[in-house]
Amino acid sequence: MKILCIGDSWTKGYGIENINQTWPHVLQSITGHEVTVVANHGARNEQMLLWAETELTEKNYDLAVIGWSGITRKAAWSLSYNQDEEVDSAERAEFFRTHSVRKLQHYWMIQRRKVEMVARSKKTNVVHFSVFGDDPFPDKFNLLSYLEHLANEEGIYFKHSIPVFEFDFLHENNIVTQEFARRNFDSDWERACVEREEVRFNKHKTLFLDCGHPSAKGHEVWAKYIKSSMNL
Repeated sequence: MKILCIGDSWTKGYGIENINQTWPHVLQSITGHEVTVVANHGARNEQMLLWAETELTEKNYDLAVIGWSGITRKAAWSLSYNQDEEVDSAERAEFFRTHSVRKLQHYWMIQRRKVEMVARSKKTNVVHFSVFGDDPFPDKFNLLSYLEHLANEEGIYFKHSIPVFEFDFLHENNIVTQEFARRNFDSDWERACVEREEVRFNKHKTLFLDCGHPSAKGHEVWAKYIKSSMNL
């Protein structure tokens, strides 16, 4: 079986020195299947769509596993706050002022359907997961959530939901996200963020790095979860 894995830093392995400890390579090791990885730190969903269309068109795979990133991530910014970004700006504020969460979810649904259309033409099975748990229709699609699965394995359970998430939504200087949240999220959005931020600050954590990315152990746990979920 040939497997294609596409994703961002949670697939490429931010903070992991040994590439063989990232989940796609662990998946290859524990299944014996051939795995190809196309991923990069900070990758946006638009990039993943292009990668998937190119790979699936030009090559033959039995399975594609797409690890979608936060759906608010754009070329230079997202709803997450990065104090080193110079483009905080009017451009970022205007984009999120004129885009609702439903519009962003609609874009993402189109991207997923495009991948599925190409995959269907090549008779390739596709599995989607969301790094941060973004899911416009959880009752319909029930996407695998990388963040939530590892959090549950650490004994952290999310009681509150949020339609999209990235770390640092609650940064005191992140005014753009606070205004976006008041328009698009329910009143529990801050509690939902606090629950998810806990994975970074839990002193007993083993599956997450301090930055919030999965540790080598977290990658191993996710690879085993993918294997069992897909019956590989």
